[in-house]
Amino acid sequence: QMCIRDRIYDFCEDESDNFIGFSISYLLITGGVFLGAGCSVLMSLLSWKTTPVVFSSVIFPAFKYKPLLGYPISYYGKIYTMYVAIGAFILWSTLLSVYVEPMHYGVSAGIFAIIGALVMSIYFSTYTSYNYKLWQDCITDKTVYSAWLMAKGRYIQRQSVTTLMELQTFRETLNSKKRLIQLDEEIASRKRSKDTVASRDQDYLNLSYRKKLIWLHNADERISGLFQNELIFMTLFQMLTLMSAQSATSKEHQELVRFVRTNRAELKKHGIRISLTNIVDLELRYYWILSQKQGMTPEQQVAFNQEFARYQEEKLKKEMEQRELDLRVQQ
Repeated sequence: QMCIRDRIYDFCEDESDNFIGFSISYLLITGGVFLGAGCSVLMSLLSWKTTPVVFSSVIFPAFKYKPLLGYPISYYGKIYTMYVAIGAFILWSTLLSVYVEPMHYGVSAGIFAIIGALVMSIYFSTYTSYNYKLWQDCITDKTVYSAWLMAKGRYIQRQSVTTLMELQTFRETLNSKKRLIQLDEEIASRKRSKDTVASRDQDYLNLSYRKKLIWLHNADERISGLFQNELIFMTLFQMLTLMSAQSATSKEHQELVRFVRTNRAELKKHGIRISLTNIVDLELRYYWILSQKQGMTPEQQVAFNQEFARYQEEKLKKEMEQRELDLRVQQ
Protein backbone atom coordinates (compact mmCIF):
# COMPACT_ATOMS: atom_id res chain seq x y z
CA GLN A 1 0.00 0.00 0.00
CA MET A 2 2.88 2.35 0.86
CA CYS A 3 4.44 1.61 -2.53
CA ILE A 4 1.22 2.36 -4.41
CA ARG A 5 0.70 5.55 -2.42
CA ASP A 6 4.23 6.71 -3.22
CA ARG A 7 3.72 5.99 -6.90
CA ILE A 8 0.50 8.03 -7.00
CA TYR A 9 2.18 10.86 -5.12
CA ASP A 10 5.16 10.86 -7.50
CA PHE A 11 2.83 10.88 -10.52
CA CYS A 12 0.82 13.82 -9.20
CA GLU A 13 3.96 15.68 -8.30
CA ASP A 14 5.61 15.16 -11.71
CA GLU A 15 2.46 15.11 -13.84
CA SER A 16 3.89 17.70 -16.24
CA ASP A 17 6.99 15.63 -16.95
CA ASN A 18 4.90 12.49 -17.28
CA PHE A 19 2.57 14.19 -19.77
CA ILE A 20 5.51 15.38 -21.89
CA GLY A 21 6.92 11.86 -22.05
CA PHE A 22 3.50 10.42 -22.81
CA SER A 23 2.92 13.07 -25.51
CA ILE A 24 6.17 12.29 -27.31
CA SER A 25 5.38 8.57 -27.56
CA TYR A 26 1.70 9.16 -28.33
CA LEU A 27 2.32 11.71 -31.09
CA LEU A 28 5.08 9.66 -32.70
CA ILE A 29 2.81 6.61 -32.90
CA THR A 30 -0.23 8.61 -34.06
CA GLY A 31 1.78 10.61 -36.59
CA GLY A 32 3.42 7.46 -37.95
CA VAL A 33 0.07 5.74 -38.38
CA PHE A 34 -1.43 8.81 -40.11
CA LEU A 35 1.56 9.29 -42.43
CA GLY A 36 1.68 5.60 -43.33
CA ALA A 37 -2.02 5.46 -44.20
CA GLY A 38 -1.90 8.88 -45.90
CA CYS A 39 1.05 7.93 -48.11
CA SER A 40 -0.72 4.72 -49.14
CA VAL A 41 -3.89 6.62 -50.07
CA LEU A 42 -1.87 9.28 -51.89
CA MET A 43 -0.06 6.65 -53.96
CA SER A 44 -3.41 5.10 -54.89
CA LEU A 45 -4.77 8.48 -55.99
CA LEU A 46 -1.64 9.25 -58.02
CA SER A 47 -1.91 5.93 -59.87
CA TRP A 48 -5.41 6.77 -61.13
CA LYS A 49 -4.58 5.78 -64.71
CA THR A 50 -4.22 2.09 -63.88
CA THR A 51 -5.91 1.65 -60.48
CA PRO A 52 -8.54 4.40 -60.11
CA VAL A 53 -10.30 5.02 -56.80
CA VAL A 54 -13.98 5.98 -56.58
CA PHE A 55 -15.56 7.67 -53.55
CA SER A 56 -19.25 8.26 -52.98
CA SER A 57 -20.54 11.75 -52.20
CA VAL A 58 -20.34 10.88 -48.49
CA ILE A 59 -16.87 9.27 -48.89
CA PHE A 60 -18.01 5.73 -48.06
CA PRO A 61 -18.44 3.32 -49.70
CA ALA A 62 -15.14 3.69 -51.52
CA PHE A 63 -13.70 1.28 -54.10
CA LYS A 64 -10.35 0.74 -55.78
CA TYR A 65 -9.91 -0.98 -59.14
CA LYS A 66 -7.92 -4.22 -59.00
CA PRO A 67 -6.46 -5.00 -62.45
CA LEU A 68 -5.66 -8.65 -61.60
CA LEU A 69 -9.28 -9.32 -60.59
CA GLY A 70 -10.86 -7.11 -63.24
CA TYR A 71 -13.30 -5.43 -60.85
CA PRO A 72 -13.16 -3.02 -57.87
CA ILE A 73 -12.59 -4.00 -54.25
CA SER A 74 -13.62 -2.19 -51.08
CA TYR A 75 -11.20 0.57 -50.09
CA TYR A 76 -11.92 1.37 -46.45
CA GLY A 77 -8.98 0.44 -44.25
CA LYS A 78 -6.43 3.15 -45.00
CA ILE A 79 -9.03 5.95 -45.00
CA TYR A 80 -10.55 4.74 -41.73
CA THR A 81 -7.03 4.66 -40.27
CA MET A 82 -6.48 8.31 -41.21
CA TYR A 83 -9.70 9.37 -39.49
CA VAL A 84 -8.86 7.28 -36.41
CA ALA A 85 -5.44 8.96 -36.23
CA ILE A 86 -7.06 12.40 -36.42
CA GLY A 87 -9.51 11.39 -33.67
CA ALA A 88 -6.57 10.24 -31.53
CA PHE A 89 -4.90 13.62 -32.06
CA ILE A 90 -8.10 15.42 -31.01
CA LEU A 91 -8.16 13.29 -27.85
CA TRP A 92 -4.55 14.30 -27.13
CA SER A 93 -5.42 17.98 -27.68
CA THR A 94 -8.12 17.61 -24.99
CA LEU A 95 -5.52 16.27 -22.54
CA LEU A 96 -3.20 19.10 -23.59
CA SER A 97 -5.77 21.70 -22.59
CA VAL A 98 -6.06 20.02 -19.17
CA TYR A 99 -2.37 19.56 -18.31
CA VAL A 100 -0.79 22.56 -20.06
CA GLU A 101 -1.58 26.18 -19.39
CA PRO A 102 -2.75 28.38 -20.99
CA MET A 103 -5.71 26.32 -22.11
CA HIS A 104 -5.91 27.73 -25.64
CA TYR A 105 -2.90 25.62 -26.76
CA GLY A 106 -4.94 22.44 -26.50
CA VAL A 107 -8.07 24.06 -27.93
CA SER A 108 -6.12 25.41 -30.92
CA ALA A 109 -4.57 22.00 -31.61
CA GLY A 110 -8.03 20.39 -31.53
CA ILE A 111 -9.51 22.99 -33.88
CA PHE A 112 -6.58 22.52 -36.25
CA ALA A 113 -7.22 18.75 -36.34
CA ILE A 114 -10.97 19.22 -36.93
CA ILE A 115 -10.31 21.63 -39.81
CA GLY A 116 -7.86 19.12 -41.30
CA ALA A 117 -10.48 16.37 -41.08
CA LEU A 118 -13.07 18.62 -42.77
CA VAL A 119 -10.69 19.54 -45.61
CA MET A 120 -9.82 15.86 -46.10
CA SER A 121 -13.51 14.92 -46.12
CA ILE A 122 -14.34 17.59 -48.71
CA TYR A 123 -11.48 16.40 -50.91
CA PHE A 124 -12.54 12.74 -50.78
CA SER A 125 -16.25 13.49 -51.30
CA THR A 126 -15.60 15.66 -54.39
CA TYR A 127 -12.77 13.58 -55.87
CA THR A 128 -14.90 11.41 -58.18
CA SER A 129 -17.19 14.21 -59.40
CA TYR A 130 -14.13 16.38 -60.09
CA ASN A 131 -12.57 13.63 -62.21
CA TYR A 132 -15.77 13.29 -64.24
CA LYS A 133 -15.91 17.03 -64.78
CA LEU A 134 -12.23 16.99 -65.79
CA TRP A 135 -12.73 14.27 -68.42
CA GLN A 136 -16.31 15.00 -69.50
CA ASP A 137 -15.22 16.37 -72.89
CA CYS A 138 -13.44 13.06 -73.62
CA ILE A 139 -16.43 10.86 -72.71
CA THR A 140 -18.34 9.90 -75.87
CA ASP A 141 -21.28 7.62 -76.58
CA LYS A 142 -18.85 4.97 -77.82
CA THR A 143 -16.82 5.23 -74.60
CA VAL A 144 -19.90 4.84 -72.40
CA TYR A 145 -21.30 1.94 -74.45
CA SER A 146 -18.04 -0.03 -74.45
CA ALA A 147 -17.57 0.57 -70.70
CA TRP A 148 -21.15 -0.60 -70.07
CA LEU A 149 -20.66 -3.82 -72.04
CA MET A 150 -17.39 -4.63 -70.26
CA ALA A 151 -18.88 -3.92 -66.83
CA LYS A 152 -21.99 -5.97 -67.62
CA GLY A 153 -19.91 -8.93 -68.82
CA ARG A 154 -17.81 -8.95 -65.65
CA TYR A 155 -20.95 -8.57 -63.52
CA ILE A 156 -22.52 -11.64 -65.14
CA GLN A 157 -19.26 -13.53 -64.69
CA ARG A 158 -19.17 -12.51 -61.02
CA GLN A 159 -22.73 -13.80 -60.55
CA SER A 160 -21.58 -17.23 -61.80
CA VAL A 161 -24.52 -17.77 -64.17
CA THR A 162 -24.55 -19.22 -67.67
CA THR A 163 -27.58 -17.39 -69.11
CA LEU A 164 -29.26 -14.04 -68.53
CA MET A 165 -32.44 -15.88 -67.49
CA GLU A 166 -30.63 -17.18 -64.40
CA LEU A 167 -29.49 -13.69 -63.41
CA GLN A 168 -31.32 -12.33 -60.35
CA THR A 169 -31.20 -8.63 -59.60
CA PHE A 170 -31.36 -6.92 -56.24
CA ARG A 171 -34.70 -5.27 -57.00
CA GLU A 172 -36.36 -8.50 -58.19
CA THR A 173 -35.25 -10.45 -55.12
CA LEU A 174 -36.34 -7.68 -52.76
CA ASN A 175 -39.77 -7.39 -54.40
CA SER A 176 -40.18 -11.18 -54.23
CA LYS A 177 -39.51 -11.16 -50.50
CA LYS A 178 -41.97 -8.28 -49.94
CA ARG A 179 -44.63 -10.09 -51.97
CA LEU A 180 -44.31 -13.29 -49.94
CA ILE A 181 -44.49 -11.42 -46.62
CA GLN A 182 -47.59 -9.56 -47.82
CA LEU A 183 -49.24 -12.81 -48.94
CA ASP A 184 -48.48 -14.43 -45.58
CA GLU A 185 -50.06 -11.49 -43.74
CA GLU A 186 -53.16 -11.51 -45.95
CA ILE A 187 -53.67 -15.25 -45.43
CA ALA A 188 -53.10 -14.95 -41.67
CA SER A 189 -55.74 -12.18 -41.46
CA ARG A 190 -58.09 -14.22 -43.69
CA LYS A 191 -58.20 -11.53 -46.35
CA ARG A 192 -57.10 -14.05 -48.92
CA SER A 193 -57.37 -17.81 -49.39
CA LYS A 194 -54.25 -19.95 -49.79
CA ASP A 195 -55.89 -21.64 -52.81
CA THR A 196 -55.70 -18.38 -54.80
CA VAL A 197 -51.94 -18.09 -54.36
CA ALA A 198 -49.68 -18.94 -57.31
CA SER A 199 -47.94 -22.29 -57.20
CA ARG A 200 -44.48 -20.65 -57.10
CA ASP A 201 -45.34 -19.15 -53.69
CA GLN A 202 -46.93 -22.27 -52.18
CA ASP A 203 -43.60 -23.71 -50.99
CA TYR A 204 -42.95 -20.69 -48.76
CA LEU A 205 -46.48 -20.50 -47.39
CA ASN A 206 -46.46 -24.19 -46.44
CA LEU A 207 -43.36 -23.76 -44.28
CA SER A 208 -43.57 -23.70 -40.50
CA TYR A 209 -43.10 -20.45 -38.62
CA ARG A 210 -39.51 -21.34 -37.67
CA LYS A 211 -38.56 -22.31 -41.22
CA LYS A 212 -40.12 -19.12 -42.55
CA LEU A 213 -37.82 -17.09 -40.28
CA ILE A 214 -34.82 -19.08 -41.55
CA TRP A 215 -35.93 -18.51 -45.16
CA LEU A 216 -36.32 -14.76 -44.57
CA HIS A 217 -32.89 -14.60 -42.93
CA ASN A 218 -31.32 -16.33 -45.93
CA ALA A 219 -33.25 -14.03 -48.26
CA ASP A 220 -31.87 -10.97 -46.43
CA GLU A 221 -28.32 -12.30 -46.88
CA ARG A 222 -28.97 -12.96 -50.55
CA ILE A 223 -30.42 -9.45 -51.02
CA SER A 224 -27.42 -7.91 -49.27
CA GLY A 225 -25.05 -9.82 -51.54
CA LEU A 226 -26.95 -8.82 -54.68
CA PHE A 227 -26.96 -5.17 -53.60
CA GLN A 228 -23.20 -5.32 -53.05
CA ASN A 229 -22.70 -6.89 -56.49
CA GLU A 230 -24.82 -4.24 -58.22
CA LEU A 231 -22.99 -1.49 -56.35
CA ILE A 232 -19.68 -2.95 -57.56
CA PHE A 233 -21.14 -3.20 -61.08
CA MET A 234 -22.06 0.50 -61.18
CA THR A 235 -18.70 1.44 -59.67
CA LEU A 236 -16.90 -0.66 -62.27
CA PHE A 237 -18.93 1.05 -65.01
CA GLN A 238 -17.79 4.46 -63.71
CA MET A 239 -14.16 3.34 -63.50
CA LEU A 240 -14.12 1.82 -66.99
CA THR A 241 -15.73 4.96 -68.44
CA LEU A 242 -13.01 7.16 -66.93
CA MET A 243 -10.23 4.76 -67.95
CA SER A 244 -11.55 4.60 -71.54
CA ALA A 245 -11.70 8.40 -71.74
CA GLN A 246 -8.18 8.70 -70.36
CA SER A 247 -6.91 6.05 -72.78
CA ALA A 248 -8.46 7.87 -75.75
CA THR A 249 -6.92 11.15 -74.59
CA SER A 250 -3.54 9.49 -74.14
CA LYS A 251 -3.70 8.20 -77.74
CA GLU A 252 -4.42 11.74 -78.99
CA HIS A 253 -1.43 13.03 -77.04
CA GLN A 254 0.80 10.29 -78.47
CA GLU A 255 -0.44 11.15 -81.96
CA LEU A 256 0.55 14.81 -81.66
CA VAL A 257 3.98 14.03 -80.14
CA ARG A 258 4.69 11.44 -82.85
CA PHE A 259 3.71 13.96 -85.54
CA VAL A 260 6.15 16.57 -84.23
CA ARG A 261 8.97 14.01 -84.01
CA THR A 262 8.48 12.55 -87.50
CA ASN A 263 7.65 15.75 -89.41
CA ARG A 264 10.34 18.16 -88.26
CA ALA A 265 11.53 18.80 -91.82
CA GLU A 266 8.05 19.83 -93.03
CA LEU A 267 7.56 22.06 -89.99
CA LYS A 268 10.94 23.75 -90.47
CA LYS A 269 9.82 24.84 -93.95
CA HIS A 270 7.26 27.05 -92.18
CA GLY A 271 9.77 28.29 -89.61
CA ILE A 272 8.39 26.02 -86.86
CA ARG A 273 10.98 24.46 -84.54
CA ILE A 274 9.90 22.45 -81.48
CA SER A 275 12.59 20.62 -79.48
CA LEU A 276 11.58 17.66 -77.28
CA THR A 277 15.04 16.33 -76.42
CA ASN A 278 15.01 17.42 -72.76
CA ILE A 279 11.46 16.23 -72.03
CA VAL A 280 10.82 12.56 -71.26
CA ASP A 281 7.21 12.40 -69.95
CA LEU A 282 4.52 12.10 -72.63
CA GLU A 283 2.09 14.49 -70.96
CA LEU A 284 4.79 17.11 -70.49
CA ARG A 285 5.76 16.79 -74.16
CA TYR A 286 2.15 17.26 -75.22
CA TYR A 287 1.60 20.40 -73.14
CA TRP A 288 5.03 21.74 -74.18
CA ILE A 289 3.95 21.43 -77.83
CA LEU A 290 0.69 23.26 -77.06
CA SER A 291 2.55 26.06 -75.29
CA GLN A 292 4.95 26.38 -78.25
CA LYS A 293 2.01 26.43 -80.64
CA GLN A 294 0.38 29.31 -78.76
CA GLY A 295 3.59 31.33 -79.23
CA MET A 296 3.54 30.90 -83.03
CA THR A 297 2.33 33.50 -85.48
CA PRO A 298 -1.20 33.02 -86.92
CA GLU A 299 0.30 31.87 -90.23
CA GLN A 300 2.48 29.28 -88.47
CA GLN A 301 -0.49 27.99 -86.47
CA VAL A 302 -2.49 27.52 -89.69
CA ALA A 303 0.45 25.72 -91.30
CA PHE A 304 0.90 23.52 -88.22
CA ASN A 305 -2.78 22.52 -88.27
CA GLN A 306 -2.66 21.78 -92.01
CA GLU A 307 0.43 19.60 -91.67
CA PHE A 308 -1.12 17.74 -88.73
CA ALA A 309 -4.35 17.15 -90.67
CA ARG A 310 -2.34 15.87 -93.66
CA TYR A 311 -0.40 13.56 -91.33
CA GLN A 312 -3.63 12.10 -89.89
CA GLU A 313 -5.10 11.56 -93.37
CA GLU A 314 -1.99 9.73 -94.54
CA LYS A 315 -1.96 7.58 -91.42
CA LEU A 316 -5.65 6.70 -91.85
CA LYS A 317 -5.04 5.85 -95.50
CA LYS A 318 -2.17 3.52 -94.57
CA GLU A 319 -4.31 1.80 -91.93
CA MET A 320 -7.12 1.21 -94.43
CA GLU A 321 -4.67 -0.20 -96.99
CA GLN A 322 -3.21 -2.49 -94.33
CA ARG A 323 -6.69 -3.72 -93.39
CA GLU A 324 -7.49 -4.47 -97.03
CA LEU A 325 -4.21 -6.33 -97.37
CA ASP A 326 -4.94 -8.38 -94.24
CA LEU A 327 -8.39 -9.28 -95.58
CA ARG A 328 -6.90 -10.45 -98.86
CA VAL A 329 -4.38 -12.59 -97.05
CA GLN A 330 -7.13 -14.17 -94.92
CA GLN A 331 -9.24 -14.91 -98.00
